[in-house]
Amino acid sequence: MEELRSGMQQQPESTNAPLSRSKTAAVPPSQQQISVTVVTEIVRWNEEAISRCVLFSAQ
Repeated sequence: MEELRSGMQQQPESTNAPLSRSKTAAVPPSQQQISVTVVTEIVRWNEEAISRCVLFSAQ
């Protein structure tokens, strides 16, 4: 999870990016926490799915 955060912070900003800082700053903190929780769950599910695929392909 920390790698995701650091990767997101290191990405250069683009002038035509769909979400600018002003738009993301307007999101309430509770909404941001929900988003982080959802992304964390999706990452966890993906990691589990990848580990299953690796197990099946090894057989």
